Amino acid sequence: MMRARQDGVVVPRHNAGLLRAVRGSFSMRDVRDPRLHRHVRTASFHCQSGEVLHLSDACLVHATSEMLVINGFEQGTTAGCQVVDYAQSWILMEVEGEGAQPSRGPAFPR
Repeated sequence: MMRARQDGVVVPRHNAGLLRAVRGSFSMRDVRDPRLHRHVRTASFHCQSGEVLHLSDACLVHATSEMLVINGFEQGTTAGCQVVDYAQSWILMEVEGEGAQPSRGPAFPR
């Protein structure tokens, strides 16, 4: 999986090689969100490192036999510790190779 946005801003195609790719498992289901007081379709990505990422109001926008693209919102915090929802796109591709490949790009900031 790769994130296509940083803080809600699309990473330009010429910088796509700097995106961090991680291995893990993907799932999507409706979850009750106490902050919004409603059920929200939530995508979850369980990284091999143990980190769990969530995408609220998840929507499948593109699917082929090689790739899925999911849009939604990731929660983050500002410098003033306010909760903020950032637009995000996840690009999910089938794992290549036998063993884990090195990750590309810096670690996820949140």
